[in-house]
Amino acid sequence: MANPVEPAPATDPGPRWLAAALGTVAGLVLVGPGLRRGLLLNLDLAAPPELRVPPGTWGLGPALTQRVPLGTIEAAIGVLLGGPLTVKLLIVATVAVAYAGMERLARPASALARHGVALAYAVGPFAATRLAVGHLNVAWAVATLPWALPTLLRPSRSTRRTFLALLVLGLGGTASAVLGLGVVAVGLAVDGRRRVLAVGWTALLASLPWLVPNVVVLAQGASVVGADPFRTDVPGPAGALRLVAGSGFWIPGLQVGGTGLVAMAAGTALLGLAAFGWRRFDPDLRTPATVVAAAGLLLAVASAAPGLRTGWDALSDGPLGAPLREGQRFLVLWLVVALPLAALGADHLARRASAALAPTVAAVPLALGLALTAPAAFGAQGAFEPRHLPSGWAGAEAQVRAHPGTTLVLPWHLYYTASFADDRNVLNPGPDVLGGDTISSYDPEEGDSGQEQLDTRPAEAERILDGYRKGRPGAARLAALGVRWVFVPLEYDWSVSGKALADDPGLRPVPVGDRVLLYEVRGWAGPLRTPTGGRADVPATFAPFRTVPRSGGTWAFPGTGGWLRGTEGVEVTDLGLLRVPAGSGPLWYWPAVPILLGDLVALAWVARLAGAWIGDLRAARPAPEPTPTATGAGDAPTAPPPEPEPGRTATT
Repeated sequence: MANPVEPAPATDPGPRWLAAALGTVAGLVLVGPGLRRGLLLNLDLAAPPELRVPPGTWGLGPALTQRVPLGTIEAAIGVLLGGPLTVKLLIVATVAVAYAGMERLARPASALARHGVALAYAVGPFAATRLAVGHLNVAWAVATLPWALPTLLRPSRSTRRTFLALLVLGLGGTASAVLGLGVVAVGLAVDGRRRVLAVGWTALLASLPWLVPNVVVLAQGASVVGADPFRTDVPGPAGALRLVAGSGFWIPGLQVGGTGLVAMAAGTALLGLAAFGWRRFDPDLRTPATVVAAAGLLLAVASAAPGLRTGWDALSDGPLGAPLREGQRFLVLWLVVALPLAALGADHLARRASAALAPTVAAVPLALGLALTAPAAFGAQGAFEPRHLPSGWAGAEAQVRAHPGTTLVLPWHLYYTASFADDRNVLNPGPDVLGGDTISSYDPEEGDSGQEQLDTRPAEAERILDGYRKGRPGAARLAALGVRWVFVPLEYDWSVSGKALADDPGLRPVPVGDRVLLYEVRGWAGPLRTPTGGRADVPATFAPFRTVPRSGGTWAFPGTGGWLRGTEGVEVTDLGLLRVPAGSGPLWYWPAVPILLGDLVALAWVARLAGAWIGDLRAARPAPEPTPTATGAGDAPTAPPPEPEPGRTATT
């Protein structure tokens, strides 16, 4: 006989606002001391005083487009709230949305089970670590996936909902969008009523805001670090159990929670409860959800498993495989399915247990959630401690803002150990704090791919700095590179570069405050050097559209292909600058046009769907009942409506 599916009992979900409120509280507890005044700096987590629109929004360099379009949204909000507050509120909101989504996905399990797995999902080792290191694009997927999962697992059922689900996931950028597309691929593969062309077209439209900027930047020849440095941390069977619970971040020292015997026990319990809850999951979603969970676990472990590592490297190395290179992020596909199953499994076991034991069994998911989230409470093990930059940083930013020009940002490292961040390894905050055009290192110093950016000026800058280390002044070469300012925070290897720079008579020291040296290049020739040796500004109507004098000249700006003077191409010099030809046409970056068109097409499709939904709502409204009118003296009574013909329906 077939084993029938045991239906889970219907439970009262409680007030609609409760899960969101509890999720907000969980987010506030996670951030903890970070709610105080100050910056957030920890690995890729950067909340400078002002959030700037990522150049990748327009397909410009220097950096890759990993933060597009999320970084653009952050910058817009930051105009009103400031950078630090915007990032802190985004972290709290991410936790709240993830918590509420998981609580909803785990229904109809009991309240204890639902809120337990919601806590483990929203503030557990996976989510807490990603938030602590600033991977807000991955955290965006954590927040939105529980809400989008039922739609994405059956993408052919409603292309409207599939479009919106993928569009919202894609706002997080490539890392988040690829996860959504992976779920859609699984849903299409197992759905007997699949509509491949309709879903494919829908997915393409929803992907335009993040896909087109990526295509533009990669087509320009941006290099990408290989997958080897980003292997999931899975040290043996014990590590595999911890991975199941949400651990395994590729820098073990930055893993928040998910370590030790507690994580191993939690992983074992999660596996067992999920197995018991499998048959109680929605039958319509069970098969694709199981495939998604298994694929997420497999992709997370593939980069570390000896039998799978070779295939993983072949798949993820190179620009096209870059979205796959960091496999541990796919663990969210396992968690978003396994945790609801665990809640249902706990309910099933509680109903089969004795009356005395049932409450204890029902509370296991809550105990699981508390055990996994406890290490992240009140600051994620110091990651959210507020940081304060030395006064010289603000002084240098004010000087550069008052007298704009390209700034060479030191130390020459993408990441360095910073004293103002409690000696944590942080992404160089100089470019974000100073703003404007900067030259800095984008070499993660992992693998052999070098600078992970479009800008080619760093190659010359590195040669100049190497000359300084050998005692050769480089001010003239800095001027030729278009550099006006050299920013040297007294951090890391400043003693070598800082002392060498101080001995160069071509550099003028500018006092700006504590712990920072700022030099002005005496021979700087302006943003644009005209053919006659004069200087001119290159004002921007907006980033990819500029105004230049008729004479043209050499423009100190990242030298990427795609710039036009009217319809004439702009040459990139050997130093990586732009040689603008003479003429009367505007200076513009044509790849920004398809990016803008992609955004407009996606927005137009949103408007179209909104109009269709409004029409559906209006059509679904019941027709108003006719109001009877009293007949006065001399009024003829209203004749009753005719009886409908047999087989036909009366209409109003």
